[in-house]
Amino acid sequence: MTPIIEFKDVSFSYPPDGMNGEKVIFRDFSLKVSRGDRLIIRGKSGCGKTTLLRLMAWLEEPCAGAANCGGRPYSTYYPPDLRRQVSLVSQTPVMMDGSVRSNMALGLDEPVSGEILLSWMDRFDLDRSLLERQAGSLSVGQQQRVAVIRNLLLKPKVLLLDEPTSGLDQESGEVFVTAMGRICEEEGLTLVWNSHNASSLESIASSTFSLDGIVL
Repeated sequence: MTPIIEFKDVSFSYPPDGMNGEKVIFRDFSLKVSRGDRLIIRGKSGCGKTTLLRLMAWLEEPCAGAANCGGRPYSTYYPPDLRRQVSLVSQTPVMMDGSVRSNMALGLDEPVSGEILLSWMDRFDLDRSLLERQAGSLSVGQQQRVAVIRNLLLKPKVLLLDEPTSGLDQESGEVFVTAMGRICEEEGLTLVWNSHNASSLESIASSTFSLDGIVL
């Protein structure tokens, strides 16, 4: 079966910034993500986990090598269409001006009812009273969950999560992991999750990949 995401001999580096030389992140790097996989990317801080997700979301482009999504080169996709298929939730999510309700419904083609939004909030242990709260006033952990719900409502084929529980306490983090596991099973969602603490995700992981020793 064709991988949903495939990198072949990909190289990527950040250009000199005037003070430092070129920073090489990947060289001749290859990886396959199967459809329906729940892949946990582990590695130390600064090893390139976030850069890898940005490459998968085509927010960065490789300097060399081949990068395919669904058997097609990333470069052949219309970017807005690609963003719906492969959706990235950053560790520090961006909240637009307005309520939690408007932020969760951002980008949807059709209106979504309050009851549907509340049911999603329940799944991620978000207090229902936050629905009409200004999104910018929420804690980092609450914003992370709002951002995940916003992306899930777009029904992507692949969800990329960059340390999504970094702002949560242990109990809330466990609820989040359980919810994501159930959603992946119900929706057939492909999940790629960056974490420095991969052991906490063993219950939902179908595979893990370490960047330690690979990134230059």
